Amino acid sequence: TFPNGENSFDRVWKKGAAQWLDHPENRDKTLQDLIPGQMPHRFRATLAAMALKNMVIPPHKRKLKKHARFKPREFPWILKNALLGKDIPIWRLRAVFHYRQVPFYKDHSLVCRDPEQYLAMITGLAQLFRTMGFKGWMVLFDEGESIGQTRITSRSRSYELLHKMFCPDPAQAGFYPVFAFTHDFFTLVSDEPYDRTRTVRKAVNNHQPPMEIPLFFRNYHKAWKDIHIYSLQELSTTEWQELIRKLLILHSRAYGWEPDSATMSREMEQLLSRHGRAESRMKLRLLVNCLDLDQQKAAG
Repeated sequence: TFPNGENSFDRVWKKGAAQWLDHPENRDKTLQDLIPGQMPHRFRATLAAMALKNMVIPPHKRKLKKHARFKPREFPWILKNALLGKDIPIWRLRAVFHYRQVPFYKDHSLVCRDPEQYLAMITGLAQLFRTMGFKGWMVLFDEGESIGQTRITSRSRSYELLHKMFCPDPAQAGFYPVFAFTHDFFTLVSDEPYDRTRTVRKAVNNHQPPMEIPLFFRNYHKAWKDIHIYSLQELSTTEWQELIRKLLILHSRAYGWEPDSATMSREMEQLLSRHGRAESRMKLRLLVNCLDLDQQKAAG
């Protein structure tokens, strides 16, 4: 959601790109200059295509075999899902890029499989938002503790990706990641066998003795000692009341309604008292559901 209440990235991006290109100082620049170079080629081409118009093809030529890929009604759906990171076939992307007249889409491979590339896309979007005049991008990640359910080699790679978000070098201006973890995740991180190694043999020279390589790039328990962790466990009555007050403000702004704050606060506090032993996340869900139901009644 953008500050003006707009929730369509497509519209905001098209308008922002057009305004940027119309600035006198950008008279000799193109979309390639606006889209951050750190972003993978697949996503740079996708963003360019979203801001460009379809090639004009006369109706009598659209039935020709060479224009069988010209399906303009499908293009917005393809581009939206490609930007979301979904597995859109390369041949479909090429068709869109061709008919949206993206001049550089053939310059590099459109394949994108490395998780580091998706991280570069996310941080690149944050940089793009700042160029467009926004403060940045807050990205919410839920179920972060699911990393702990994977094998140790997968956890090692996931920890390193997290590290690049928690402790970026250099700092990523405008990128604000917020993760939801259970306490068990941090217990796992502190207990990982950081001194453990794996044996690797070089395929080129089997006569060379095997090498012992650390399973982890670093000790993440020590590396993350300064990150900001906000615990939702064992909140006091006063803290829950403050949280309810903020939820009322956020919910009313998000859905454009005006709840009776005093009545809703009492109702939500009574709801908490009936579920005193529930986990904090379950209490939060109950509070939001309470607001949802009341908003629906008001709208109906």
